[in-house]
Amino acid sequence: MKFNSVILGLLFIGAIVLAGGEREELFFNNEMIPRVRAFIQRNGLPYDANFPTNKINHHEVEFFSNRPAAFARMMLEKKHAFEFIMETNRVEIRGYKCLDPSVIRILNRLDRPEVVKEWSARTNMLNETTALALARNYFILQGHQEKNFHSIEFSQVTCGSLKHDPTNFSALPFYQAAWYRKDVTKQDRESGNARLPQVMIFVSGISSNLSLYSKLFMPIGSDF
Repeated sequence: MKFNSVILGLLFIGAIVLAGGEREELFFNNEMIPRVRAFIQRNGLPYDANFPTNKINHHEVEFFSNRPAAFARMMLEKKHAFEFIMETNRVEIRGYKCLDPSVIRILNRLDRPEVVKEWSARTNMLNETTALALARNYFILQGHQEKNFHSIEFSQVTCGSLKHDPTNFSALPFYQAAWYRKDVTKQDRESGNARLPQVMIFVSGISSNLSLYSKLFMPIGSDF
């Protein structure tokens, strides 16, 4: 499975306008904070779900100008980043990234030998069996059902080719899993279409925790 950092950025499409003041603060307090607390608790993240608000070092809300919808972001101490989407008063966390460490940053720097050497030397507390079980568990915890998706695509994050150049092959302590919804066809994927309903999850062998979650192009609160 190839990692595609572009896909992870495509969490919303549409005309938007930044809105501040009371409307933003109401959304922040009534929608964002409770959902982050629930997400931390549900997924067993290594962070206090009852965090004081002074631990939030950034948040923003962007309201669409052409329909009752919004996109929002929130960051806790530069350690945990959350992305939200709202459509007709329905809200969910559409994306999560652990930033300490950031698997995205590591993946984007695999062309640097020192980065590969550093991370491949880290102690990996998982193997493919335990990592796969973790990924599936996190998938279910977000409310997804495997019957709605094609078979999971799962692999450890690696650099180089074990088959063609084993001396320059490295396995990193991260695992990636992707689920494409049942209505995504082989032709859809081969066409290069980026707007394919899918769920992507990374788990960390360093912490045995969720490292990244991304839900793309699916209704809020459901798979279909």
